Amino acid sequence: RRSPSYVSNRVVKVTGEVNFPGDYNMSRREERVSDIIAKAGNITDFAYIKGAQLLRKKTDAEKKQNELMADAVEASNDSILDKNKEEQRYLVSFDMADALKNPGGENDLVLVDGDELVVPVLNNTVKIDGAVQMPTTVSYKKGMKKSDLVNAAGGYAKRAYKRRAYIVYMNGRVSKLRRFTTIEPGSQVFIPKKDKKDNQLQQIMSVSTTAASLGMMGVSIANLLK
Repeated sequence: RRSPSYVSNRVVKVTGEVNFPGDYNMSRREERVSDIIAKAGNITDFAYIKGAQLLRKKTDAEKKQNELMADAVEASNDSILDKNKEEQRYLVSFDMADALKNPGGENDLVLVDGDELVVPVLNNTVKIDGAVQMPTTVSYKKGMKKSDLVNAAGGYAKRAYKRRAYIVYMNGRVSKLRRFTTIEPGSQVFIPKKDKKDNQLQQIMSVSTTAASLGMMGVSIANLLK
């Protein structure tokens, strides 16, 4: 019989700012981020751990689910699902600083075979892309806001969907971009573009509202003339 404690050979790759990058075997059933970083000799002085990434291979079930979800929405360059449809790996968002500070905590994720931990150096830039006049990359400044990035890109382009703007942080976390959203080094801001259908709907609503207002005005004038 197979031993209950037997674990097949499982490997996690560690790259970037650790003292000993390489492939590491997971010796226990529940090997965590802090365990593998310790095996790799811990992080270097140049590591930007807020931007650390965990890349995980998609299972066959996840690939199928992703395809179904992407097919369920209209193909668009602004769709995250459409962009990631062909990707074989995905980012698992987590906080490495907390994982190393609190081993066994909620951010100290249990790893699976084929995972890759990437510990980057500081990327002192922010990228803005999508429905802006000139997509660009700018140097990061502490306290910078959404408006600073939009102005650096020449302002919004036509059909910019301002309310659906989002930001992707270095570690893979995605957040809706609001006026006072915290901008961090290495992040990417994206402004989606409205579909033509959205513009047509807005025009119809505008015409309908105007027509309704004129109708009410006509009723009021008629009442005054009685």
